[in-house]
Amino acid sequence: MPSLEEIEAEVDSLDRLTSNIFRFRDAFAKIETASQTETDTARLRNILILFRDKIPDLVAFKRLRADAKDLAEILMLNSLQNRLGRIAKAHAPRPRLRASRGNET
Repeated sequence: MPSLEEIEAEVDSLDRLTSNIFRFRDAFAKIETASQTETDTARLRNILILFRDKIPDLVAFKRLRADAKDLAEILMLNSLQNRLGRIAKAHAPRPRLRASRGNET
């Protein structure tokens, strides 16, 4: 699996005028693979945003654009879910300790 640096370099090399649909599909396949294993979702989302900006506005790329949008939404929702989980964990009520009472006779 390529690293995020390699994926980012590949996306940077894409050109909406000269790159063909196969290069875009290969780059997107690598982004999808990375999205299933990477923990740096913020950086991956930035790479995906850059990728989506470079997709030509042609009918042949319509499906790829929709897939990229879906993946971006999934990454955003996963990131939001992780943040909400951390917030809930930080503000979870802590169990109260009962003060022990001595035996009074």
